[in-house]
Amino acid sequence: MIRLRLTASLVALAAASAGLPALAAEGGSIRGGEHDGFTRLVLTVDPTTEWSLETVDGRATLRFPGKNLEFDTKGVYDKIPRDRVKAVTVSPDQAGTVVTVDLACPCRVSTSFVGAQYLALDVSDPGADPAPVARDTPEETAPERSAREARAVASAEEALIRQIERAANQGIVRYAEPETAEGGPDGAPAKAPEGQVAISGSGATLDDEDVLAALAGQDQVLATTVYDRDGRKARAGAGVDLSACLDDAAFAVGDWSNGTPLIRQLPLFERELVTEFDTPNAEALRDMARLYIRFGFGLEAEALLAAFPDAPVEDRAVLVDLARAVEGRAVVPDGPLSVTEPCPGSHGLWLALGGGAPVWHDAESFAAVKERFEDLPVDLRVLLAPAFIDRLLAADRVADAQVIYDTAVRAGENVDAGLDLAGARIAAAEGRPLDAIRALTTLIEADGHASVQALTSLLRVVLDAHVPVPDRIITDLRAASLQYRGAQVETELRSLLVEALAQRSDLAASLAAMRAAAADLPPAAPALSTLMVRLLAEADPAKVGEASYGDTVLAAMDLLSAAPADDPARVAVAHRLLALGLPDPALEVAAPAVAAGNEGAMLITAMAELAKGNGEAARAALGPLAGPEAQELRARAFALAGDYGQAVSALTAGGMPTEAARYAWPSGDWARAGEAAADDPDRRAMANYMSFGSGEAPAPAPAPDPAALAPDLAFQEPLPPLERPSLDSARRLLSAGGKIGGFVEGVIAEGAPEPKAP
Repeated sequence: MIRLRLTASLVALAAASAGLPALAAEGGSIRGGEHDGFTRLVLTVDPTTEWSLETVDGRATLRFPGKNLEFDTKGVYDKIPRDRVKAVTVSPDQAGTVVTVDLACPCRVSTSFVGAQYLALDVSDPGADPAPVARDTPEETAPERSAREARAVASAEEALIRQIERAANQGIVRYAEPETAEGGPDGAPAKAPEGQVAISGSGATLDDEDVLAALAGQDQVLATTVYDRDGRKARAGAGVDLSACLDDAAFAVGDWSNGTPLIRQLPLFERELVTEFDTPNAEALRDMARLYIRFGFGLEAEALLAAFPDAPVEDRAVLVDLARAVEGRAVVPDGPLSVTEPCPGSHGLWLALGGGAPVWHDAESFAAVKERFEDLPVDLRVLLAPAFIDRLLAADRVADAQVIYDTAVRAGENVDAGLDLAGARIAAAEGRPLDAIRALTTLIEADGHASVQALTSLLRVVLDAHVPVPDRIITDLRAASLQYRGAQVETELRSLLVEALAQRSDLAASLAAMRAAAADLPPAAPALSTLMVRLLAEADPAKVGEASYGDTVLAAMDLLSAAPADDPARVAVAHRLLALGLPDPALEVAAPAVAAGNEGAMLITAMAELAKGNGEAARAALGPLAGPEAQELRARAFALAGDYGQAVSALTAGGMPTEAARYAWPSGDWARAGEAAADDPDRRAMANYMSFGSGEAPAPAPAPDPAALAPDLAFQEPLPPLERPSLDSARRLLSAGGKIGGFVEGVIAEGAPEPKAP
């Protein structure tokens, strides 16, 4: 999209008028600190940088829209354990930078600004007291104390005003009149009406240590966002609150143009932006920003509004959110498009197009949204439909995405490349990969503005279909990675290259591509490492080549050691190494997971120790595990040491009597051996003989088969009675006749335990 830029003189004038100080350096190392009841992560972030916090299913996500911040996570765990914070990853996305914190506990997550340049994220135990605030030290001098008090008061006042102002724009906070001297009926100070906040003096002095401590930590500042407000109402079963919903007039985007081209309308407003004495014309600013939004130039609209921050522009917050939504960028976290409940009219449409609310609430609200979408001008529908369709597909609303596609496409008119791309994605979601591939290939060859998005979508379709990626697509992917070096899409392109090479069973090339991408894109390195570990776990050594697979895994041991201790991929890789006859690397891969108590890793470790002939180490690795698989491994470990009786006991305790019979003969359990030889009369007879006189009750003989009875004089006579088996008895039996001797020799040879390996 061709961008229209503000003139350099206009931007310079706005910056000079604002008189803003230089921004502090952002990014750098994310540091961790351990406190009583909570763990704190500290990020260097300028106070003017926009951010949002989302906590879902044991994960806290910090988003910094519109900024590529280079955070480093290497020193996160220098001073903190992993009992609250399990993992911290940084990854760029199309909308900015994302910091993900995986939690190891059902903890409470909160944020606050410290020192005007640090964003602190606190992970607190449930029910823990708030973080303590540092008190004055005895050595603090009076001037130092006065300076600290002044900074605390100024910082708290600025934060309070900023947060109340943002909340007031949403209708969450209303300003009430100060308390009157007369007070209420009983003489008490008059209270603000319910739902309002009264701003008045607290009566506290700077000599009050508690007030100073609260100011220093900004604990007295509490802003309720729409997320908190709407979430509480949903949990309480309240109906939809329409107080945060705005009238259609605020979103009448289709009426913000006179029908002539943009280039003809802009000069009409540019001449009126500033009146005499360089006073900004708020009405002209509003109309020009609206015009930019109407034609899809959201960045220009937002830059124009930011250039005149003090101008009283009507609906400024709405315009900023629309400027972002029209281009598919993340809206302001506490802006009018961050409402999480459905709104009627045009507000509901723009919430679905790009707001913070779910794109689909129910059939009734979506029908209303579709009706409003149909009312938009044709060119605006074509512009907005691709992002709308992507949101619906992400919510698994494929049929509704098709409805929006059909609404945007007009018969007999050329379809925009963005709509072609959306149509291909719908085809893939409907289970028509060949149609999707054909459409995406056409877009790639057209080499238009949607070609790179078509390439990434094509790769996703091919990878999800689990088919090898053609050489031509690999070449296009490598070329695009170089062409878009430094752009936001570079991370996605290089991640797809890593996956594509792995799916072609070229695991070594995939690892090399991953390491190169991690070196060039440090913020994406943790995500790339996790991706590579997953690919190693999913790879088939038979397709990769057993030797190549083993070499690649051995070369990636540093990635495996950096993966989470309970990652199932680690266990899968260790299992594959063991199957290839590499027990030592398997033990190294599984070791951190064993330390974390992962049962799968403990079983793999026991198998690897058995493969090395270490029965005692195998039993130690199993620890307290008592399942059938663990008991079978434990029995093998006992048998390896010649303790067949313990092997039988382990299998019996695991509910595996049939498997226990394998060790009946070598363990001397003649009753069990006889039961196991029910189908072999010779072995059964030998087991009964061995149990005779040993104090064991012989196994009951099975009912004779009449068809099997035949005159055999050698076995008609009973065996001589013996009090206890002995070698002398065996010698006398051998001398009794050739047939008896052959029988005994055969049974003894067949029932003897296998010799142990040296």
